Amino acid sequence: MNILIIIFFLFQINSNLQCENTLKSFGTDSTLDVITWNVQDFPKNENTYEYLKEMIEILNVDIIAFQEIKDSLLFNELVSELPLYDGFVKIDYILGLAYLYNKNTIKVDSIYQIYTEYEHWNNFPRAPMLISFKYNNESFTIINNHLKCCGDGKLEINIKYDEEWRRYQAMSYILYYASENLINENHIILGDLNDEITDDEENNVFRYVINNLDKYIFADYEIAIGDSNFWSYPSYPSHLDHFIINNSLFDNFNNIGSVCETIIAENYFEGDLNTYDDFISDHRPVGLRLNTKNYFNSNKDIKETNYYIKNNVLYLSEFGDISIYNIYGQSVLNLNKVKQFNFSEIESGLYILRINNNTTKLIIE
Repeated sequence: MNILIIIFFLFQINSNLQCENTLKSFGTDSTLDVITWNVQDFPKNENTYEYLKEMIEILNVDIIAFQEIKDSLLFNELVSELPLYDGFVKIDYILGLAYLYNKNTIKVDSIYQIYTEYEHWNNFPRAPMLISFKYNNESFTIINNHLKCCGDGKLEINIKYDEEWRRYQAMSYILYYASENLINENHIILGDLNDEITDDEENNVFRYVINNLDKYIFADYEIAIGDSNFWSYPSYPSHLDHFIINNSLFDNFNNIGSVCETIIAENYFEGDLNTYDDFISDHRPVGLRLNTKNYFNSNKDIKETNYYIKNNVLYLSEFGDISIYNIYGQSVLNLNKVKQFNFSEIESGLYILRINNNTTKLIIE
């Protein structure tokens, strides 16, 4: 048994975060900053427009992928009032998808929809919307989705109108399209995917992604297995809004400065979640920050975390707490105040390793 690779996610565990009463910028000058945001029947009321406009200005990101746009004219008016941005919206049936992008950092090649034919309606009540663009002269494609909602939590295979089956089929089609058209290209699958990553394998609509971690990973996996106070759909609560990145972006995501996190948007309303829900949405936005420039120096990062791994044994420079979780968020091992641990007793696979407050993705083969 060998440890194939250790990749460091250098950020604090969500449960250590403290909410403040001010919404802060998510974007930075050195990263590609993307948000997925279900803005629930935009505009939710007569005040939504002004509040959302100011929130977008504060967040200061490169691209926002919106779901649940009800009024395309008002959305286009919103775009016109944001001088840094341009946008595109398309409403199918009742609610539509849209993009807002920074004209100075994003050079759009094309925006288009897939699976628009009637035969795909059952799987895609909203046809996926793609944007292909260049950021720092590097090409990317984002697939924006709003999958069928609801269900009983059980994936009933081949039952046409079963909500979980519809989402499972939709994910299969999206991944098939990517494999045929975006192979070896940077791409991100995101949106309100309306299901949870942590469901058991039998009922998990994302199981193809989870079982093919050499091709894709959920960038928001840490959110999904973390404190429910930081999930994207707080009223239930559940975490339904996701980022799936392909393997050509793995190195970018593991760079220092890259992170995926739920944006605590109610901070705009002094932390009042009910007010945010009343005026904006029942979903929080989720943001992905990608450092596409500086690949991490593994030796430097290992030294800074005060541990190293040799011959399947983890050595800590001082006593620490070790926790290991599988890809479904289930605890595999918890050790307190140890200085070393041998991985040889753990089955092959992908795990999340936590050492004190540092989180690491661990692949064992």
